[in-house]
Amino acid sequence: MSLAGSIFNLLRFNKKNWKAVVLCLMAATVFWFFNALNKTYTTILSFPIEFQYDQENFVPVSTLPGEVKMNITGMGWTLLRRSAGVKVPALLYPLERPTETKKLVGSTLPGVFAQQLPDLQINFVVTDTLRLDIEPLDGRWLSVSLSNLDNTFRKGFGLASYISLTPDSVFVQGPRRIVESLPEPYSLPYNKKNLDENQDTQIDIFFDEPSIQVEPQQIALSFQVSKLDEIKDSLSVEFINMPKKLRPFMNVRYIHFTLQLPEGQQHTNYTRESLKATVDFSKVPGGKSRLAPVITGIPPFSKIVQVDTVEVTY
Repeated sequence: MSLAGSIFNLLRFNKKNWKAVVLCLMAATVFWFFNALNKTYTTILSFPIEFQYDQENFVPVSTLPGEVKMNITGMGWTLLRRSAGVKVPALLYPLERPTETKKLVGSTLPGVFAQQLPDLQINFVVTDTLRLDIEPLDGRWLSVSLSNLDNTFRKGFGLASYISLTPDSVFVQGPRRIVESLPEPYSLPYNKKNLDENQDTQIDIFFDEPSIQVEPQQIALSFQVSKLDEIKDSLSVEFINMPKKLRPFMNVRYIHFTLQLPEGQQHTNYTRESLKATVDFSKVPGGKSRLAPVITGIPPFSKIVQVDTVEVTY
């Protein structure tokens, strides 16, 4: 029988033959695989890293690096376990002065990690630099307020009471530099729109900086909302800090204005005698200017929505 015929007889469809061929291939593959893992290889792997410092008194400003890439040499079995994440403890880097350590150059890391990787040889660190930002842990009481509500109300509605925040201060804790930079009072956003009814709710306290912790995390908020009445009136204008060389159009004696105030308060809170309109020239540059008088003495929860301007030249 020719060689070709022998091969054809071996490979022709026969369950016993195919089972034997498959088993042989599997055995050869397993043998090759185990034999390959007993050899030495060089590759690049990522290792988890953990920084050791006094976490009760210090806190990172931003997330610390979580891994470092290194070119290493080792046995196939060891590299397989490392690359598969099996039994891979984090590499530990001690920080004796965490606030002073701002960066770690990759070339300085093998000396620290060599003893933690006895089964591997570190050839070089691929990661160029690890950047750290750690601050002493600090805390302070911070008063809070509500941000501007001008664009919150439905058209024709507005604020009709003082805003109540309970409690009106919170305790914040985090990196000292961040804690000290927080403005006082801290303005809280209120994202509801088209308000036309009284508010009595809880709002969350949050900060853009994830390193900041706050207690309590919610406070009670309440204020009244009312329809607005409009009052159109006029006032005499008082000019103050007028320069000697001023050539104003002094025929302007009165200005007209429009005031909005909560519904029903026109007859109880509004009196023209309490209002005053002034034009202050102390911060007006020379030349031709159009100035809006400042009206003071308006009732609580009211606002000026329109006022005549005064044109002056000097």
